[in-house]
Amino acid sequence: MKKKPDETSTRLSLAALRKQSSRTDWQRVAALTDAEITAAAESDPDALPLDDTFFDVARRMPHD
Repeated sequence: MKKKPDETSTRLSLAALRKQSSRTDWQRVAALTDAEITAAAESDPDALPLDDTFFDVARRMPHD
């Protein structure tokens, strides 16, 4: 695990991530309905669902 003093995030190697156990309650996630997922996303200003208009104007960007 590597953390620079001026950063608020922590970088982990893939090996370190694989050693950690998941803290996600996957049974709870699997039990969510589409309506519950949409409601949760719409109530989060940082995670608003994308509409068809977004995909009409979005451009695919190359990655390295």
